[in-house]
Amino acid sequence: ALLGKAIKDDHIKDLDQPVSDFFPEFRNSEFPVLTVGDLSSMSSGLDWNEDYYNPFSVTARAYFDKNIREIAMDMEIDSPPGNEFEYLSGNTILLGMVIEKATGKNLSEYLSESLWKPLGMKDDALWQLDSEESGMEKAYCCIASNARDFARFGKLFKEHGDWKGEQILDSAFVDLATRPRFDDSP
Repeated sequence: ALLGKAIKDDHIKDLDQPVSDFFPEFRNSEFPVLTVGDLSSMSSGLDWNEDYYNPFSVTARAYFDKNIREIAMDMEIDSPPGNEFEYLSGNTILLGMVIEKATGKNLSEYLSESLWKPLGMKDDALWQLDSEESGMEKAYCCIASNARDFARFGKLFKEHGDWKGEQILDSAFVDLATRPRFDDSP
């Protein structure tokens, strides 16, 4: 939803915008361009091992490290982006960083002004940070609120981005976001 809002607000051009526009480190001449759409559809080709059982895995580091931005910037593209679905928490960390850089706001601020307040959420949410020093929201998880406020997101998508007569998200984005990108993906 934040990606769709950032596109609607002209902070991000579209789903085809290269990640390297925001982070040149992700320019790789060996593979096709990695796009924000590849991150959002979990088809980045990044070298992240989504292992929940190994206490030394990058996924465990993302939960406990004090700077997930550094972890994200250590990723490399190791297979062609845009070809297949593979769930990687690193995708949403990097996408969160793209949204931060594009909007000039941290994810909590952008969420509050772009979605939380316009949807009339009744309670504040809590979003876990990697640390007080870095202050990066764990974009892959760890946002807490109540069922009624979360249901407003469902209703926003059910209504194709319209909230009580205001088009919060572009309906074409909502349609695309609610369909699998790949035939064989969940």
